[in-house]
Amino acid sequence: MSKPDYELSAQQKAFVRKAKRDGFEVDFNYSGRGMMGKQCPAVRCGHGQFGFRGAASDQMGRGIVVYMPS
Repeated sequence: MSKPDYELSAQQKAFVRKAKRDGFEVDFNYSGRGMMGKQCPAVRCGHGQFGFRGAASDQMGRGIVVYMPS
């Protein structure tokens, strides 16, 4: 697992804990829609496999990326 180059917010820390607890690998270098190149934690999964209140998602053709911008 990589470490982020930025400080995680409390909500991002909770997102990462839940993702790890649920068995997902966390990508700390994801930049979602409208983030203007800023990075955040994200997990790649199938539809409905991972949810977190306040998280955003992008559909990437073969799966979904769930990410926590801040």
